[in-house]
Amino acid sequence: MKSNNRILSLILVDLMYLLAVVVAGILAFSITSHLPEIPAAWVSALLIILISTQNYLWRSHPLIWWCGLGAIAGALGGTALILVDTAQLLETNTIPETIATRFQIILSLNLAGLIGGIILGRDHHDLSLPRPKVFIASVSALTTVAYTVLISMKFIVEGLDAARTLSSRLSTSTTILVAALAIPGWIGFRLGYHRFKK
Repeated sequence: MKSNNRILSLILVDLMYLLAVVVAGILAFSITSHLPEIPAAWVSALLIILISTQNYLWRSHPLIWWCGLGAIAGALGGTALILVDTAQLLETNTIPETIATRFQIILSLNLAGLIGGIILGRDHHDLSLPRPKVFIASVSALTTVAYTVLISMKFIVEGLDAARTLSSRLSTSTTILVAALAIPGWIGFRLGYHRFKK
């Protein structure tokens, strides 16, 4: 009987974490997907920096940590969707996009990756904190799930061709966003690791 109660309580905790991730992700997605490109990238960048400074919550307050990861995934999803929507408007020559706009988006994510990497590298020696691969794998998995839901909803509402186009564009914009974060993030991690090495 104790074993069944323990399993049930673990399932309830996991469901609570899942609900927290979904709520935080939807909230962040709702905010960033309704902002212009540059503010959406800034919100994503600030969330990444904020959550990377709070990685001690992984052990002490895991619910808050998972909310943070959900928020990052939702913000990146909203930012990617803004980039997709902008690409569609560009095809119809409705809005002008400049190199400066693209540069500001990439630069803000580069800085977030670098700062977040330094923070994670600084705390790398504390074995109670999540390793960068846990952080990255968690956000990556959550973002993949969010994209799957977006593409499925697009298929239901508009059909296969619209879903295929959205999938392709999200894939492209995600590649850009991930590269903008991951490369400086790894450099920052190595800098933080060696700078604060004990």
